[in-house]
Amino acid sequence: MRQFKILQLIFNNFATKLLALVIACILWYFVQGKEVLEVNRRLQVNFIISKGYMIKGPDIRFKDVTIKGPRALLDYYTSRPLEANIKVPSDVGEHRFRIEKRFLEGWNSRLSLVVHDPYIKILTDLKKSRTLPVKHITQGLPADGYTIEKVSIQPATVTVSGPKEEIDKLSHIATSAINIVGLQENRSTEVPLFVERNKNLSLSKEKVSVFLQVGETKINKRFTGIPLEIEGGELLATPTPRFVTIVIQGTPAVLSFVERGELRAFLDARSLIPGEYERKVQVKIPSNTALIETHPENAMVEIHSQPKVK
Repeated sequence: MRQFKILQLIFNNFATKLLALVIACILWYFVQGKEVLEVNRRLQVNFIISKGYMIKGPDIRFKDVTIKGPRALLDYYTSRPLEANIKVPSDVGEHRFRIEKRFLEGWNSRLSLVVHDPYIKILTDLKKSRTLPVKHITQGLPADGYTIEKVSIQPATVTVSGPKEEIDKLSHIATSAINIVGLQENRSTEVPLFVERNKNLSLSKEKVSVFLQVGETKINKRFTGIPLEIEGGELLATPTPRFVTIVIQGTPAVLSFVERGELRAFLDARSLIPGEYERKVQVKIPSNTALIETHPENAMVEIHSQPKVK
């Protein structure tokens, strides 16, 4: 019985009640649509630049903005990314823009836009590419008694692209620092290249292969008073000076066994007729050593008329 009374109350004058509900919904929507609100948003500013030009620095900037307008419209603009697109003139130099509603595509005129700190300044330059050598950078020292004898890099060059002013300043592209602390043997490694991204530089290769050839540390050893000999020719010859100094390089273990008698210095006098001549001092040194210096590098030889005494 009670349920019947409740249903009777609901359906009594049902058409009138339904009409009132519809009118209430319309009024609610109208009031909500007319309600004016403010929201704070982050505006992304995109710069569109012609082919062959570049922006020095970031080509996307951000600005804080306040949007004011009816709630119904604000709901739409707060549910999607807010972006402004600005076409940059094809000129090298400084450009200054005031961020306004006209840069926002499809902006509703019923909304107001306040951009905080509305001005943006950018610098443009021509885009340029160059092929530059790669230079390795090491950090630390090998183990005691060892040294880096040779470094091979593949590829040896890379192409770098960016603003012309920045590209023209470059002489090479450096690797990131390679840690060689305590290194005692050869090593092959892939190393990222270092480039200042804030200058809008890009590389044809992000990494290079580096081979480090490690060897024992070498030292120099000086031998003085090495007799200067004359080699070749049938005539008597006299060198000036009579003795020279030779500096050779090798590992400490090798040099410790080198004797003075294993080194020779001589002048080539073949086919020379009597007279005075300047000739390069030639040397013979032990294997596993390298010639660093001969002092002097050249010497005088006097060829006499009489034959050698045999």
